Amino acid sequence: MLKQGCVLIDTANSLRTLSFPVIVLLLASATVDAQTSRSAASYLVRGNASYTKGDLDAAIADYDVAIAFDPGYALAYVKRGDARQERSDFEGALRDYTKAIEINPRLAAAHNNRGNVRQSMGDISGAIEDFNKAIEINPRSALAFYNRGNAKLHYGDLDGAHADFDAAIAHNPRSGEAYANRASLLYKKGEADKAIADCNKAISINPRIADAYVNRGAALSYKGQIDRALNDFDMALSIDPENAMAYQNRGAIKSAKGDLEGANADYDRSIAINPSLPLAYLNRGLNRMLQGKNAEADSDFTMCLKLDIGLKSLLEIHKKKIVEKLSQREGSIEVFSARP
Repeated sequence: MLKQGCVLIDTANSLRTLSFPVIVLLLASATVDAQTSRSAASYLVRGNASYTKGDLDAAIADYDVAIAFDPGYALAYVKRGDARQERSDFEGALRDYTKAIEINPRLAAAHNNRGNVRQSMGDISGAIEDFNKAIEINPRSALAFYNRGNAKLHYGDLDGAHADFDAAIAHNPRSGEAYANRASLLYKKGEADKAIADCNKAISINPRIADAYVNRGAALSYKGQIDRALNDFDMALSIDPENAMAYQNRGAIKSAKGDLEGANADYDRSIAINPSLPLAYLNRGLNRMLQGKNAEADSDFTMCLKLDIGLKSLLEIHKKKIVEKLSQREGSIEVFSARP
């Protein structure tokens, strides 16, 4: 987390999970006849085609039929779970992955993808258990190491996350996402130059990874290179216009440059996309305090601390700095406390 004047910058990482692509195996079950198996497999293949095109309703309909033909078809449950996860139907996806595991406990994709859902639902310890199982089944799974690294990073286990991202890169040196997220933890460790190097590698592999630009921008900001950082946040938003962290961090740069209105517009957009980013509220509140909008600032500080009470001391430090700054400018200013 970067302290840049009266604003704070952070990196993007925590819930960028990846799912195993499931290879369709056209094998007849011993308990169903060959015709039934072929019918189930054909619907699975057609469902996969619809899923690839983004037609999730059609995909789910075909997976339903595949399962009706063969209720023991574990891969169909996994793929239906993937489609439901894509639609943010996490409860439905969780049921499908769990059913697939009941049918075939050695299906690594089901454990990995259920771990993704659990992480999305806030069950980080459950997610790590699933990623552990996926790695036990397939110790060379770059995806499972990558996803477990994300979960550990979310937990604050930087060393554990670092080891997992290292393993993901060792098993798949072309994983741009793993480099981008390893950069995030390197930034959190204060190793800005190494973070920038990892982001550069991620971008060289895939220049469309928005979070690589977000994380490089954060590291550049840490080094005081705010114009280059601003360019990176702009690039991230050109790739992913819904990247809340990019808006939050671009707002921080605009605040540092004195563009409070532009910064607040970015914080507004960040919060609209993801209302759970405490630093967006904190930074917007600090700007509003500078603008004399104390009631609105107080509301932002309250929301910030509701999301992360651990920011209270940092908030008070920055509020004190603003009070001193405004006192020098105006002679006096009303002091108010953020409510936890």
